[in-house]
Amino acid sequence: MSKFVFLCMLLLLILAVGLTLTVLIIGTCLQAPGDSFPRLVQFLNFPEYRLFVLSGIVISVGGLADSLGKVSSQALLDFLQAASVENLNGASGDIHISWLGGELLHVLKNFARNDRVIIPALKVFIISVPVY
Repeated sequence: MSKFVFLCMLLLLILAVGLTLTVLIIGTCLQAPGDSFPRLVQFLNFPEYRLFVLSGIVISVGGLADSLGKVSSQALLDFLQAASVENLNGASGDIHISWLGGELLHVLKNFARNDRVIIPALKVFIISVPVY
């Protein structure tokens, strides 16, 4: 098992425990993609989680369920638009989207021979280009 796959699985376990606690505390159902993806994309604000979260979003965009792909791509697009607007308004902080191209390149390199990831990664790139 590669180090990247192990780290992805570990992150998913951590997220699952965190989401379970969040459900208990907040009381919302995070099993529905419409509830969970807008919250999960907020982890893109933290550089140490970006690659793993973006990998999960890319895989979800190319998922077998069309509704999951729409929800995940819309959540990412909403996040990127909000970050872009905050930068234009001169908001302080580390929120910027200049990292997106590099992180997508890492996803493409990590899954170089997997069409189920490559095609959705290119789709994410296409939908995010107008945001730049």
